[in-house]
Order: sequence, then C-alpha cells, then structure tokens
Amino acid sequence: MKKALLFYAVILLTGFDVNCQTGLLGIPDSTTIAGPGERIRLFTDRNIYCVNESIFFTADYSCISGADSIMWSKVLYVELIKWNGVKLASLKLKLDKSGSSASLRIPGDLLSGNYYLRAYTKWMRNFSANDYAYRLIKIVNPFNAEIDAGPSEIPDSRKSILNLRPSKEFIQGIHCSMNKSQYQPREKAEVELYINNDKSVVCHDFCVSVVKAGSIDTSFLFLKPELEPSGIKWGDIEYLPEISGITISGKIIDKTSNVPKKNLLVNLSEPANGEFFSVYQTRDKGRFIFSLPDLYGKYDFFIQSEASDTGLSQFLIDNSFCNRPVILPYIAFILNEDEKHLIRDMMVNMQLNEKFFSYPDTAKKMRTNHHQPVAFYGSGRHTYYTKKYIELPNIEEFFIEIVLEAHVVYNKGETELKISGSTGFSNYPPLIFLDNIPVNNDDRLLKLPLDRIERVEAIESGYMVGNMKYSGLLSIYSKNKDFAGIDLNKNSMFFAFDLFSDENSDFTFGENSYDSRIPDRRNLLYWNPDIQLSAGQKTTISFYTSDNKGDYVVNIFGKNNGDDREVYGKCFFSVN
Repeated sequence: MKKALLFYAVILLTGFDVNCQTGLLGIPDSTTIAGPGERIRLFTDRNIYCVNESIFFTADYSCISGADSIMWSKVLYVELIKWNGVKLASLKLKLDKSGSSASLRIPGDLLSGNYYLRAYTKWMRNFSANDYAYRLIKIVNPFNAEIDAGPSEIPDSRKSILNLRPSKEFIQGIHCSMNKSQYQPREKAEVELYINNDKSVVCHDFCVSVVKAGSIDTSFLFLKPELEPSGIKWGDIEYLPEISGITISGKIIDKTSNVPKKNLLVNLSEPANGEFFSVYQTRDKGRFIFSLPDLYGKYDFFIQSEASDTGLSQFLIDNSFCNRPVILPYIAFILNEDEKHLIRDMMVNMQLNEKFFSYPDTAKKMRTNHHQPVAFYGSGRHTYYTKKYIELPNIEEFFIEIVLEAHVVYNKGETELKISGSTGFSNYPPLIFLDNIPVNNDDRLLKLPLDRIERVEAIESGYMVGNMKYSGLLSIYSKNKDFAGIDLNKNSMFFAFDLFSDENSDFTFGENSYDSRIPDRRNLLYWNPDIQLSAGQKTTISFYTSDNKGDYVVNIFGKNNGDDREVYGKCFFSVN
C-alpha cells in the first residue's frame, strides 16, 4: 500500500507544473513513507588510489517495482567524504535510465586513509542517509606521512573493521578470457566476454576495469552506515524529485518573527546572461522550488519576493548536497605487504603521469558542453542602443521618443510603462528587467539617467512565466552592469549556486602508447562503464598495456535485474 501511494505521488509530480508541492497531492499527512523508492548502486574502477588521481565511477539507478518506466530523479549527487561525513569533493551529474558515469579528482591534500564515495538523489534526502549508495576506497598520500586518525573516542579503531561483512549475494556469471596470458609493454591486448549459461543472470549492462592485481577488492565486503531507519510523513517532505533537472529550493521566513511566509510571489533570475527567470508562489511552509535548464558550472542568481505586510523576508536556500550528520564505520589505514609493493608502484606512476599523461577530469571541466549564453526570452525582440539616438535626460524620455513597443502612462501623479498595441494580455502589466533582474515599474526606474543605459530590448507580444501573465517584456541594460545605480528590492539577495558538472566520462587509454619518448605509467589501463552483453553472444574489448610491468586483473561487474545481487567475472594476465 505504501509503495502504491508513493508511485501515485510521483505520477502526480510528473503531471503537475513545478509549482506542485506535496501538500497538493491529496495524500493525507498521516501517511507514512517507509523509504525513498529509489535505489542507486555505485561501481568504481578500483578501490585503492593515490591523491591527485581520478576516481572513475558509474552509478546505476532503479525505482521500486512497478514504477521502473518512470524516472523520478534526473540529477545525481556524488561526494567523496570522510567517515564523519565531511565532504572533500563533489559532483552534480545528469541521470537517466542507464545511470550516470563520470570521474572525480582526489584532492592532493588528503591524508592517507579510508574514505567513502557516495551517491544519492535529492528526493532520497527526505529519508535516511542509510539508503544512499556507498563505496569504500583507500587513498594514499605519498607527500604527507600523517594518517587520518579517526574518532578520538575509539581506543582501538582497528576493531571497526569487524563492520565489514558480506551483505549481498554475488554471482560469478561472466566468462572472461584473454587471447594470451603474457604481454609486452605497450602491446595490444584483447579480452573475450560472454554471459555464462546461467538462468539466474538477468543482466545486460556491465562495467569493465583493467588495473593492477590487488587494487580491486575482490572480497565482496560491503559497508553501509549504521543508522536507524525511520519512516517519514508526507507533511514532512521537503525535497521533491528533480524530474527534469537541477532545482533550487528553500523557504522564505519573516526576518523578525521567523514565521514562514506563505502565498508570497518570489522570482529567481540569472543576472550575468539572463539565461533563467521564473516565478513561484510559496505554500504553507513558505517553501519554493525552481527547476533550472541544463547549465554547467557555478552561477550567480538573484532571488526576490514581493513586499508583504509582515516585514522583511529572509531567504533560506537549501544546501546543494546532503548536510545530514552521518557517522560511517572508521577503518584504520593499514597496508599489507602486497599493498605496500603495489602502492610504491602507484606513487611513482602517479607522479610521472602528472608530468606526461592526464585523464579527463569531470570536476574541472565545468563548461565543456556549455552553449553560447542566450537570454531566457529568446528571439523576437526589438533592440534599441542609446548611442544611436539623440542625447536625452532619462530613460522615460527614451521610451517616449524612441521605443515604439512601449509608452509611458501618467495616472494620479504616478508614472509607469505599458506595452503598446493590443494583445490578449493587454490588461496585464509588462515584465521589466534591469541587467537581467526584474524591477518595479515605477517612477524610480523611469528617472534613471540615460547616459548610464546601453540598450533596451522589447517584446510587445503577451508573455507567460509559470502561472504569471504579462502584456510583454522590456529588458534594460546598463553600460557598467551596475543596475544604473537603482536601489534594489530590500526583500532580495544574490547567491552563488553550483549547477551540473561536465558529464563526459570518456576514458582515453592509449594516446601516448605509440610514442616511446613519453613514459606510459598508467595505473588504470582500461575503463568502460557501459558494456552491453547478451546471452549466447561474445563481446571482445581491446586496450594497450603500459610500461608498468606486473600482474593485472580484468574485472567485469554489474547488477542483476530484479534483485539485489551483483554479477561479476574476472581474468588475469601479466606484463613482462
């Protein structure tokens, strides 16, 4: 019954405008939800790294049974954290039915220790952090002798390794074979993969990683945070599923009384290029939510509300990433003899690669696919540059004499702008921007000196933003991008917000293998997060070995459809 209600809620969410809140879903607040209904599984290229290396990973997404055809969330949040939840690096990625794949660069100042890579959706933040996906990884810093000491209250933190336990059933259902067992440096290697004749394997999507033997944990021990699961009520939900892209959410409260402000119009705009603008009316808890277009990197936003009788507003923007306290099992940093030998090679390789070889890094490539900035209102506008016309004292005279799409109206000692012509929206006010933020249509705007204005853009046709209707649009740009000195709304604020990281997860595995002058000391020979296998059909992959000699493992893994088991296969070879 609970799953059915949750499924019904998501159906409603996908059908309603973004203004929809859980209070409008028609589900009583007393209904308890046991879990998020979404599941994320994480796979990494290996389990042991050096600082300044990149973690290549892929995340698999699934919904509850019966709702798999509906993607609740389209955004994945990935973090590298310590055992106490402290964030060290993070990404926001696009998420679709095939999941999401990317790379995350390990900061160079981390102490040697055991860390966690975790992933979740915004909807999952309504529930226990125990439902997030976690992956334990070991990181070595060769430039610092210190080790993460862990919690001081644990006298013998090594005992926490007892928290590691097999928590899933694994199926060795993939056949993996090499064309030979030994290779020379920089030689092309081929691997043949196919699903064993096992009816229990219901899986088609796999990841393949080729690394030094010992750098992938094959013990299949799994960790999750030791938290008490607790159900929540619909009335307690704060975060809606991001069904189309990244959202900015939060609430507005009275600055003096801290009381939430409901039924208040609030708008959000992107002032640098005008790429986004939307309007929202707050609900009972003063909450708002804006769904953003696909933008990459860090942006500045401007948020403001209409004036209200209750006094000045305070905006509380939700954190981009989960800020819920979490304590994960602390595992003391210990290297066995085999790992010490492996780490020595990895440290040398890492430093050589820093000089001669580099992988694409998701965290740094924020705007690789970023388009040319375009104002949200698009084309169809008329543009008037002030320098092309005679010198006038203020912008009021400029609208009177020059701008054909608008005119000035005088009413009882007050002045305002109106859109010229007759449209179906002529009874509504115009939407007016100054340097891409909405401003009041009043005498203060019209008295701005014209020598501070660069241009005016006008759209005389009716315009809709959300549920708000406007007779047209006027966008004014100052010469120095300083809002021409006008006083901004006191119920407003600027803030910075991270949007999508670059989703490019391509792994280039042999660019310099043909150039013997450049050392090839890669710790990762091959990574492919999207290998398709079908029963009875063989698939061959190929890669080049590096100058790094030793034993290697080809590891292939994926999730079984319909249950919690993971399917894997592996084979070994050496480079001499």
